[in-house]
Amino acid sequence: MTSKTINLPEGISAKIEYGTLYFEETKKENTRFEYEISTDIELFVPESGISIVIKEEKEIKKNTKDKIYFYIKDGKKFKVRNRRVGDKFSPCGMNGTKKLSDFFTDLKIPVSMRELIPILTYDDDIVWVVGKRADRRFSVGEKLMSAEVTERRGN
Repeated sequence: MTSKTINLPEGISAKIEYGTLYFEETKKENTRFEYEISTDIELFVPESGISIVIKEEKEIKKNTKDKIYFYIKDGKKFKVRNRRVGDKFSPCGMNGTKKLSDFFTDLKIPVSMRELIPILTYDDDIVWVVGKRADRRFSVGEKLMSAEVTERRGN
């Protein structure tokens, strides 16, 4: 068993996940979020406390935890959202596809935090699990793009 939760008085719960003890407010409804994002315009995602900017690039400099480069074909929309049931992607460095839920389990990300991890999509395909892994299907294409996140708190 990887987690155990007990509800305490005053709307507090104590949870042990992957050997770490967490205290948090008793869980409310899961928050689903989804935002359309245009290139060259910064989007703030209040649910995860990050801002993200997507830009067209001329050359690849260096992927980091906070910035990736990827290729697209024109005419589709970018969105930033949290996970959905049945999400799959093809992580760089792995063969085949992987369920997002299994990917989070492999990284030992606590269940309570998985809903807050932003996911960049292009035409509903996962491009980047922000800060974790990019999808290898976007490593070739017509137009070079970058996505960069910065952590922010509040507006």
